[in-house]
Amino acid sequence: MKKILLTLTALLLFSACNTTTVQDPAETANNYQAAIAAEKDIFLDFYAPWCTICRANQPHIEDAITEEQNSNLVLIQIDYDSDTEMRARFDIFQQSMYVYIPNGNEEEARVIGPGIFKKDTFLEFIQGNLAD
Repeated sequence: MKKILLTLTALLLFSACNTTTVQDPAETANNYQAAIAAEKDIFLDFYAPWCTICRANQPHIEDAITEEQNSNLVLIQIDYDSDTEMRARFDIFQQSMYVYIPNGNEEEARVIGPGIFKKDTFLEFIQGNLAD
């Protein structure tokens, strides 16, 4: 029952907003599991609060997600420093890495951020990988 309630709560969160910024690893894991269960297109952003590139990319990512206007697309931001479980699960070796998971299935694409990306770069990545 507790899992169902958690899943429903997370689904309500996702239906209200396509961006989830969380620093608590347990909450991140719950949001990720809810997105998997709902078969959402998931864009994972592994960031670090101290990372200047991550901070510079933040508005471009959010603008791309907003412009895409896909209610099935969810952005989950994962703290690189504190969420070692998610980092290990996706073999993330640096901050500013982005992972795309269509329909809550398996990873389909990833980008390793060599620097600052513009909104159009994120849009191309998202649109080029969206599940049909």
